[in-house]
Amino acid sequence: MTMSDINKILKALPFINDDLIYFYNYHSNKIENNSLTLGETVTVLKDGFGVSKPLKDIRDVENHHRALHFVFELAKTQEPLSLRTIREIQALVEPERTGFRTQLVEILNTDVKTAEPFEISLRLEQILENYHRKDKDEQDFFYKLAEFHIAFERIHPFIDGNGRTGRLLLNLELLKAGYPLTTIKFEDRPMYYDAFSDVEKMKILLEKSVQDTIEMIVEKAK
Repeated sequence: MTMSDINKILKALPFINDDLIYFYNYHSNKIENNSLTLGETVTVLKDGFGVSKPLKDIRDVENHHRALHFVFELAKTQEPLSLRTIREIQALVEPERTGFRTQLVEILNTDVKTAEPFEISLRLEQILENYHRKDKDEQDFFYKLAEFHIAFERIHPFIDGNGRTGRLLLNLELLKAGYPLTTIKFEDRPMYYDAFSDVEKMKILLEKSVQDTIEMIVEKAK
């Protein structure tokens, strides 16, 4: 399926439904090693029942749910992505660990050097400025988004919630551009991690994830 085919399908599809929300929540948290299954995620979010899993994992799912609905509301405004938006989303993802970190952190299993605490705000402003540059409008949307996502995760501005916040930012921009809520699946985690070394790889993964999501919507609509 080409991106042209995808664009035609998008015009006839509902972008957000409960199944997509639960699916996205499960996979984004699972990438961060959350122990809840998809069924347990649905039980917590839809039915409001408890499950026999660590309380932190349950709280992460619930907080992520609130953050995602905040993203839906933000997408309607079409406001440009900003430092304030980034901080607001992370504060919903990790309400007990908000604000930019004040200590050095490492990204496990990589040799990426994250930002020094004193330079986090400046580097975020720089990647936002680069993302919003007018000449970027001529650039492939998915390439531009992939470039931003990699840069954001390399800065790693928070003590916790960077991955989930980063993927919510991806979806904020996708929704604003008319794409559906899109999931990077847990099964694609090795490909996802590898893509942080190459913008083109990340672009391809984002396009694949959008296509997978649309195909899932179409299949459920049959």
